[in-house]
Amino acid sequence: MKKIKVAYICAVSNQMIKSKLHYIDFAFANKIRSWFGIPPLEIVDSAPWNTEFISEFEKDADNEYYVISPQIGLRESVEKFDNNGIHYVFYNSKTSLYNRFLKKFLNWDERTDYRHYRSIIKRQLAEINPDVVVVCGAENPIYSLSALDVKDKPILVILQTLLNSAKRMEMGVGSAYRRDVESRVLKHAKYFSVIEQVAKDYLKEHNPNATCFKFNFPTKEPVIDNTIEKEFDFIFFARGITKFKGVEDTIKAFAIVHKSHPNATLNISGGCDSNYKKTLMQMIEDAGIEKSVSWHGHFDLHADVFKQLQKARCVVVPGITSALNSTVKEAMLMGLPTIVYETSATPEINREKKCLITAKMEDIQDLADKMCDISKSPELSAMVGTNGREYALNNFSTPATSKVLIDSINSVIDNYRNRTPIPSNLIFTDETV
Repeated sequence: MKKIKVAYICAVSNQMIKSKLHYIDFAFANKIRSWFGIPPLEIVDSAPWNTEFISEFEKDADNEYYVISPQIGLRESVEKFDNNGIHYVFYNSKTSLYNRFLKKFLNWDERTDYRHYRSIIKRQLAEINPDVVVVCGAENPIYSLSALDVKDKPILVILQTLLNSAKRMEMGVGSAYRRDVESRVLKHAKYFSVIEQVAKDYLKEHNPNATCFKFNFPTKEPVIDNTIEKEFDFIFFARGITKFKGVEDTIKAFAIVHKSHPNATLNISGGCDSNYKKTLMQMIEDAGIEKSVSWHGHFDLHADVFKQLQKARCVVVPGITSALNSTVKEAMLMGLPTIVYETSATPEINREKKCLITAKMEDIQDLADKMCDISKSPELSAMVGTNGREYALNNFSTPATSKVLIDSINSVIDNYRNRTPIPSNLIFTDETV
């Protein structure tokens, strides 16, 4: 029986991928960038959820997968290789000073609607001739705009986020152009994997024919090292530290906690824009807590994130715009008591057992109160950590979430070709987390 060909267009990088690709030497470019105060070019792990999905694609005997992804600093415009039955196609995301000039000062990518990258993906899709195209993330124009060039194949779009949500627009997340890109992609496709109610509501308003599949991003079960000693009472972490991830609210709440618990400590970990970090450091200084707050930059290896988390007694990740950030799932999988803001996802998680400590959305005092509660009660801390890990293992594991995605992909093909109804267990409903 002929295998179904699946083109999976996404952003992804990991140690295996980096070992297979050929990169230019960044030394000279980074020296010049340092003169102009531009951050250095680095090849880091990214989008770990896609690495997790791919690990399950490798086990799927019925489908043949082609992963198409941008990568900075490649020697060639396109590099291909196979690994564990997966076909990889990487195209170069240009990083030269000339290209940076075109992008920054002439706004070249946006003015051309990312024509260069779209043409590369279009050629690759023509060679592959897939049965279905999956695009993971509608908001990233360096690959998502390629969906608009697919005319005769079913497209399944996985919503990583929704830039057009009222809350994200209020928080200044994304740009007008990226919101327009997202809107065009969401209007063009018919099939979508969504994780939050606001995304489904937006789709039904702007694309009435949209079919919404239930979905969750996978989270790899981390290795837990019980020999790591605790160094911080609280930790806030994010791959990219921003206001909408809740870092400012965490700092403000910690300042309140510090008044009654002067020995309490907070660590902030993850990549952060240098100018924004100055703003956060000024907030910390103004609150008089600079001696109690420590920092750690971005992590080249995702495994190092977990080592850092194990140094904390409690995780505080009060995301403002997302129903359930991956940071929450990772903390839960580690058995760490985790404090978040109440969202559409949290009631179901806490329905049977208390698996998360929740504070009222953007209520700094309530967030501080919850941090104090966890500090005062080792029993509460242990219970929430244990319950959270159990829930995460049962609901956010790679096999469980990947099965839903693969079943959705197969259902899209059957529906597109034969008008076979979508199974009800795959449909996103108002009760879906």
